[in-house]
Amino acid sequence: MRHKKWYWAARALVSGAASVWAGGSGWALDGSNDVAVAVPVENLTGWKTFEVLSAGDALGSVAVEGFQWTGRHGAWDGLGAYLHDPATLRVFLNHETGVGTISRVDLDVPTLKTWIAIGHPNNTNSNQVDPQGAVVRAVSRGWLTGPNSLRRPCSGNVWMGDTFGPGRGFAETLYLTGEEEAGGYFHVIDVATRQLFKCPALGQGRWENATIIDTGRTDTVALLLGDDGGTFVPTPLRLYVGLKMAGGDFLERNGLSDGTVYHWNPVGEGTDIHGLTNGMTLDGTWMEDPAGAARLFKLEDVHTDMNPTSPGFGTDTAIDCEGRAIYTMDFAGLDFEAGGLGAQRDTTIRTLFKAGTQAGGNSFSRMDNVVWSGDGNLYVNEDDGEGDIWMVDVASLRASYENLDFTPDASQVRNILDAAFVSETSGIIDISEHVGYEPGGVFLTTGQSATYQYNQMALLVSPSATPLSVHQVAYFAGSGGVVEGGATQLVATGAHAAMVTATPALGFRFVSWSDGVLTPRRFERDVAADFQATATFELGRSYDLWIAGYPSLTGADALVGADPDGDRVVNEKEFACNMDPTVFDWKILPGGTGTAGLPLIELRSLLLDRRMVVEYVRRVGVPELAYYPTYGPDFVSPWRLGGKERVIPIDGNFERVVSEDAWNVSAGRTGFALMVLDLATP
Repeated sequence: MRHKKWYWAARALVSGAASVWAGGSGWALDGSNDVAVAVPVENLTGWKTFEVLSAGDALGSVAVEGFQWTGRHGAWDGLGAYLHDPATLRVFLNHETGVGTISRVDLDVPTLKTWIAIGHPNNTNSNQVDPQGAVVRAVSRGWLTGPNSLRRPCSGNVWMGDTFGPGRGFAETLYLTGEEEAGGYFHVIDVATRQLFKCPALGQGRWENATIIDTGRTDTVALLLGDDGGTFVPTPLRLYVGLKMAGGDFLERNGLSDGTVYHWNPVGEGTDIHGLTNGMTLDGTWMEDPAGAARLFKLEDVHTDMNPTSPGFGTDTAIDCEGRAIYTMDFAGLDFEAGGLGAQRDTTIRTLFKAGTQAGGNSFSRMDNVVWSGDGNLYVNEDDGEGDIWMVDVASLRASYENLDFTPDASQVRNILDAAFVSETSGIIDISEHVGYEPGGVFLTTGQSATYQYNQMALLVSPSATPLSVHQVAYFAGSGGVVEGGATQLVATGAHAAMVTATPALGFRFVSWSDGVLTPRRFERDVAADFQATATFELGRSYDLWIAGYPSLTGADALVGADPDGDRVVNEKEFACNMDPTVFDWKILPGGTGTAGLPLIELRSLLLDRRMVVEYVRRVGVPELAYYPTYGPDFVSPWRLGGKERVIPIDGNFERVVSEDAWNVSAGRTGFALMVLDLATP
């Protein structure tokens, strides 16, 4: 057996100084009273609240990935969450500042369940019941600077892959958020790789949020876009329709790179939407030309009906305009084609609740963030200087309007939380199913304040919160691999199981699951019964098997050192780097998204440090092939093998690896990186 080694190298010289950020003060979840703001108390309705995290908390012991929890994390706003594993609720938290930030907060699900079940009464910072790290297990400030830097990220949502069923909706689980600043863009986080992407295809605006709509197709996604021009500048209602491209990059696979933006135009009907009273409707059509489009003031949020038993599931949407009204628009009759709209483009907007019109002396008018819960109700933050939270009974209001009763009562539009936050609540999301409860039982929200330490995240629990029945979801591995991420789970009825991954052992590759699923990563959605599946593996593809897949290459052209396509990349490198030996495809791996190419070696700024990084694709399940990223300060000193490694699965044969040197290439220092590829052949 012989070994053939190939090398790639790079060098960097850096001068200059680095800045240092100071940490916060005080502790959360340890019994000390660290901020002077009351978590809301509401005894009349029976709802309970718990302080989960405050901006002044110093959580250095649970900070992860090198990020610190510091004073840069002000202006708490939108939230999104998903079940990362059975014990971890991963939350994304927007900070609506000029130089914006999205933080990641990992919450311990078993501890949250204990809080909910025991029902500690209106827990505040002065009577915390768990030690630091018991609830908030990890925090990090992730997405801030670079070519995709954020400006004033406002609301957000996590949308699961296969949002509305197999192939429908997004292809992968992601966090979508918008910049509430003139000329702002939408951004999306791939939760699997932690990468942030800008989405120029969705257009520019002062974006509050976007909500996904079920197109009924597997090749097309649609998003209702919320553009907030402010109190004095009305903005058009817009709809994005995009084409999903299997095999493309992240944005392409999820339909976020190639699409069309449409504007809603009430042709011949007038454009005064805000003049509509309760139950009134206005018809319109979606057009590419913005001329004549209806315009809305203070469009604060949009969300889709996520009640699986509702006739409007995935198509009916809530549109929230502060100080004006909450509207609904159902897209069920819209004609979606591949990446666009067909002939039928008409939809109707209806006033669900006009601000301040309910009986009983209530004064709900400054509606802000909204979530359409799986229980059929809307839950709405109010920007009223305190942050009250309201429940809107959609079905009851619609029934009343059908009976010509246009004055909502206090049971239909209900103040469920008379809050005591310093400024406003924001970012409300329903996490009930993630923690084992029926929809509408448990929520997360933020309390936003211009005073840094008064920003908080709170847990809200309904007095009628009902535990879900549970089912066992089990994943097994055949010979040649393991299942990672929760092989056996107890999942509540109607909830989603946590993501698992079928990981092959050395020398093997993943083939499929026993129920026909072909991707190694998977989760079950809307679980209604016990379920099990087994992952199958086979021996990995060696060089001989790989080259045999190119029947045009025979004789000398099939040898490991041959270069039949003339691109200066010999067959061994093509084999190792996921390239094609029959096509002139010389290229360096695109950073962050690439799936094929020669290793990318560069100097990267990582917060306060600058380090050499080698990013490359690695073939899995081939024991005779080895990759060695190697680092050193010069060509004289001993070289260091490997570094901090992050692995992103590509498919059953390849993964993308980001290797980071431990050496900080600071002022006046030099850094070198060398990539060694070792292929053993007979």
